[in-house]
Amino acid sequence: MAEWFFSLENFKSIRRLERLEGRPITLLLGPNNAGKTSVLQALLLLKGSLAYPETVLSFRNDLVDMGSFQNTVTQGHEEEGIAITLGESESWFLRLRVDTREGTLQIRESEIDARGLHFAYSRPPFSKEPTVEYTDERRPGRGQLREGETGLESPEGLRVRWRSFLPEVFAGYHLPSRIGETAPRWFLESLQYIGPLRVYPERSYSSQPPPVLDVGIDGRWTPHLLRQATQEQLQDLRRWLGPERFGLIRDLRARDIEGLNFVVEVNIQERWVNEQLDAFSDATAPVNVQEQWVNLRDVGFGMSQLLPIVVESVLVRGKPSPYKSTLLLLEQPEIHLHPKAQADLGTFIAEMAHKGRHYLIETHSEYLVMRLATEVRRGNLSPDDIAIYFLSLDENGHTMFRRIHLKEDGRLPPPGEWPDGFFDTNVKEADAFLFTSPTRTQESQ
Repeated sequence: MAEWFFSLENFKSIRRLERLEGRPITLLLGPNNAGKTSVLQALLLLKGSLAYPETVLSFRNDLVDMGSFQNTVTQGHEEEGIAITLGESESWFLRLRVDTREGTLQIRESEIDARGLHFAYSRPPFSKEPTVEYTDERRPGRGQLREGETGLESPEGLRVRWRSFLPEVFAGYHLPSRIGETAPRWFLESLQYIGPLRVYPERSYSSQPPPVLDVGIDGRWTPHLLRQATQEQLQDLRRWLGPERFGLIRDLRARDIEGLNFVVEVNIQERWVNEQLDAFSDATAPVNVQEQWVNLRDVGFGMSQLLPIVVESVLVRGKPSPYKSTLLLLEQPEIHLHPKAQADLGTFIAEMAHKGRHYLIETHSEYLVMRLATEVRRGNLSPDDIAIYFLSLDENGHTMFRRIHLKEDGRLPPPGEWPDGFFDTNVKEADAFLFTSPTRTQESQ
């Protein structure tokens, strides 16, 4: 059974995604420009729009820049508009359809169902009288709405005011319903995102508290969270980054210096340098590092790419929610990581998922996927804990989704059942190397 689910219509190259069923670990695989990032962008569009309550959807917000509705809707389907469905199984769902047939972005249909609260709204194009059905345990209501002094009103005393794409419902003289503040808002506000390129470490940082409670979309607030971490949390980070796991460092700390600034330092044993730092691309061994604290900036670029993911997963638990999922979106977490580190990241994600963290990951890393499959084989994960989707384009340039199911022992389906482009590059390259005849120049040598 799905932990959470998601559907899309007419969103960039995604003409129709009937239902993506999320698990604690959900992977999006496939070639470039196949639509993987669009899935993440649709969720970030919803989350980012909550900060702009006067706008139905903010296509340019703090999390994502989609340009406009016209830039986002699938070409040729502008009148149908964009439709998004989001929910958690047996708990709640949100359905939303928007279009610009009247010249500006309008909510054409909206439906929310969440634990006894139900709201359904529809408005035909160019009509000023939408239909609303609304029920909860105390205040049922139904009827035509018209524009009033305080928003949409019905003769029965039902009033609706939109806060972005979520409704506030007033029934008679009662206080507004919490239907716009229930599950969809909880889910989206607790959702976190780390983008594909994390910032390079600075030599020092200002001690001023960060404006957010997570590492940020590019990881820029990671050092500040380290400075605020408890000793217990730091010990958990040391356990993962130390020799028994990623094997990168012996210790780490945030140390205050003059001028209300601080630095982030790591302690690396000399014998680990050549063996472990080369697990991260572009890493160079600092001079005289034996039992010595080294500034994070001097360790190597790969560390700066990995650290935000580890800190976000270990230290940031998201907004407390009465619902199931706190979802972390990761876009290409393997960038600048050596294959060993990519594989170890799979073990890390498996353990975090076992502790309740949920992930939606866009990745090109076969090492990450195979390590997750190995964790199933080891009994640390169930096949039902992982959902793998392979995305590709059809002849019309629209995204197709294919679910890849792991077997009970973690095995992938036989290669003959793989979609074209799924995990076959290494096999093809190996065949080409083994069965291609050497050139004459090589033969003459």
